[in-house]
Amino acid sequence: MLSLSSILPQIVLGDPILQYGLQHRLFNLSQLARHIQPHVEVRAKKEVSVSAILMALSRYQKQLKKIAPKAEQFKISKLTVHTGLGVFSFEKSKHVLETANALHKSILDKGGYLTISESISEVTVIVDRAFEPTIRKHLGRRIKYENMKISALAIHFSPAYLPVPGLLCLILQQIMLQGINLEEVASTYTEFVLYIGEADTQLAFDTLYRLFDVEG
Repeated sequence: MLSLSSILPQIVLGDPILQYGLQHRLFNLSQLARHIQPHVEVRAKKEVSVSAILMALSRYQKQLKKIAPKAEQFKISKLTVHTGLGVFSFEKSKHVLETANALHKSILDKGGYLTISESISEVTVIVDRAFEPTIRKHLGRRIKYENMKISALAIHFSPAYLPVPGLLCLILQQIMLQGINLEEVASTYTEFVLYIGEADTQLAFDTLYRLFDVEG
């Protein structure tokens, strides 16, 4: 059987809203204890009183406040927006990969935007909408999903933050709290890119700009 001290982090860290609320002391802990009691008992495999959960929550909230990442710990070097994009997803195959890579070179040579990501079974291509006919000409029959109203929001940060946990978590947490849906994400050495619907672009930009100390 698990102890409350080990169960609570599993429940809280698995729910960004719970984590954010506890970190910022937004909850009535008595009500929260009643709310999560069934989940706690399932994990503990025994009955657990609300009062016991309340005491454990109070202790955990103090710990979380000390260890949780805070926006003031980080500075974002720059926020960059690229609008007018479309996203296409395909079943992964040799033909799709070879075609996508050939299109990548061709479109970049013309000054366009195109990025490719692949998982175990799928390939996603994000491209300037101006090149939508090109994608359809070469891969149209293989498209399994598309969205032609996408923007890229690139967050640039210092390499000094790479060994510091929490920056990407904070970014995603704020996007989630605003109810913004993510189409795709990508990351490189010092850049984290969110691909979001065009209608949410300004909201996402303003949210991150106000939260973090953006340098430029």
